Amino acid sequence: MLDGKDKEQTQIRELRNVTNKFMIKELEPETSYIDSMYLLAELKSGKKVKLQVVDNPALQKNDGKYLITNKGDSVGIEFESLPK
Repeated sequence: MLDGKDKEQTQIRELRNVTNKFMIKELEPETSYIDSMYLLAELKSGKKVKLQVVDNPALQKNDGKYLITNKGDSVGIEFESLPK
């Protein structure tokens, strides 16, 4: 049986034409513990840029400080803006 750290996983989602603001909504009948989050943006030049969360310190690094969500919860998240 997986428990605690053994349950941790990374989820990758491909997104297109997005802004730097997102809404996380827990749809599953479970409790989710999110330790960190970032956007990996590919610019038109082909360069990849890692954008950090700016408005939720719990999501800025892998430090064991979790954002906890339960079914029906919604949380707004803002990332750094793309470089000009």
